[in-house]
Amino acid sequence: MTDDHQKELGYPDSFDQSNECQACPVCFEQYTTAGEQRPACLPCGHLFCLRCLEVWNSERPGRVSLCPTCKRRFRRREIRTHFVQGIKATDNSELMNAMKTIQEYKERMKRTEIELANAKYEATQQRAQYEQLCSRLEEMERKLQEGPAGCFLSCSQRPKSQSNERPRAEIKETIYPHGHTELRVMTIHPEKAIMLSSCHFQKFFSCYSAAKVDLHTMQYVSSSVLHTMRIRDMQFCPTGDSTFLTCSMDMSMKVHNSDNFQHVTTIRLGNPIWSCCYDSDEPHRVFAGTSTGQVKLYDLRMVRSSDDCDIPVLNVCNMRKPILSLRWSKFQSDTRIPSGLMIASTSECSFYSKSVGSNEFNGQTLPLDGRITSFFLDNSTGHFLVSMGPNSRLPTCQHLFCNLQRRDSENWSPEDLYELCIIRRFGSSTKQTVLNRNCLFRYADHVAGSLSSVAAVYDEYSHQMELWNMDTNERTYCTAMPGNSDDPNYIIYDLTTYNRPDGRQLLLALSKRCMYTYDLL
Repeated sequence: MTDDHQKELGYPDSFDQSNECQACPVCFEQYTTAGEQRPACLPCGHLFCLRCLEVWNSERPGRVSLCPTCKRRFRRREIRTHFVQGIKATDNSELMNAMKTIQEYKERMKRTEIELANAKYEATQQRAQYEQLCSRLEEMERKLQEGPAGCFLSCSQRPKSQSNERPRAEIKETIYPHGHTELRVMTIHPEKAIMLSSCHFQKFFSCYSAAKVDLHTMQYVSSSVLHTMRIRDMQFCPTGDSTFLTCSMDMSMKVHNSDNFQHVTTIRLGNPIWSCCYDSDEPHRVFAGTSTGQVKLYDLRMVRSSDDCDIPVLNVCNMRKPILSLRWSKFQSDTRIPSGLMIASTSECSFYSKSVGSNEFNGQTLPLDGRITSFFLDNSTGHFLVSMGPNSRLPTCQHLFCNLQRRDSENWSPEDLYELCIIRRFGSSTKQTVLNRNCLFRYADHVAGSLSSVAAVYDEYSHQMELWNMDTNERTYCTAMPGNSDDPNYIIYDLTTYNRPDGRQLLLALSKRCMYTYDLL
């Protein structure tokens, strides 16, 4: 490089010309700005002259060539020529090390938040247990002073099964959709008193249907073929009309009318869809969660199509794991939690709050560490139930009864504005091989005149359905399900509730073969 060229490029006088790449490291001939001696770059970043790379590539016809310096593979079409007179690189190793340190600090902060949440929960449980034991001790001391013999006799002879805790369940009916098998998910329209369940219509054909059941008569009504592969999720429109949304492994999301199963619209994606839901604030907007972890927002009024899939209004996030559940969270006035989207994948759970006046969402990952198998949101209270299967750290299943709290400080960023509160933790099963859906509901005890949150969960190891009162953290009911848990046809895949107009509350349990209905007492 001449002095005139150095001045034109703005290099300082102290620029060390020995640092320039003046010659090809293969033929040791000086680079030129034209001809075969032009500098050419490989994908790995190493520079050679164009003639040497072409000769090097021609010596291995029909095979992938290797970089002479680092032995990384390249193809002829990946060779890029450069028209430069000097090459200079900036040392950014300190910046990269600083970014790595920041990332490690964020990971440590996340682990610390998880440990803090667990410690808070354990402290709360220990305090509650301590207060319970103190009250029990005082009661026993009082009874001991009144009559020791009768007290101990009555305590020792009282069987656990005679507990009067509520709710309890009593099986009423078993519904078999005629000619349909492989029932998987269900959804209920309370106003129309109908239930839709996904099913397989014909054994030797790939046609998956929605079976309609009348909840007044508890009879199968009709069905219709909707998809060519398994239906993963379905939901009625929150406006109360007859339309419902379904998503399937055939990479499509559809809207139908439940009155006559008339097709309304279809949205095509490039990946199998695991979950879907409506935006309850704007029901013309729907969300789709794919098997690759992508969550996309579509507008039913303007479905724009390309060659092989429809174009979303917004790509909400990419969690890189299958999206297990999508549920819209309504605004909670008591906790000041805005409306937004609750997203649960098989490994993490996040809350994306909706920005006012725009299509943007502010995401926050909740500190839940485990293999998530079920997620259910109760919009009437803002509580949600997260079920996690056993793993190397926790040998038993864990069911977490949680809610979100807004932080008081205004110094928090939008990604850390909401705090996860684990209110209850229960579960002792050591087996969870399927992704079944547990439920959370409000139970009105007319005898005691109380209203409480109750969780209905399925224990795969013992093949039992359990009811847990979240106000007392006690299991109020446990019943063995029909069949054997080793038979996939008898495993419970979905649980939900229905409030009848006469005041009765029903619990519905779905297996591959049929649906069981229980009266909540």
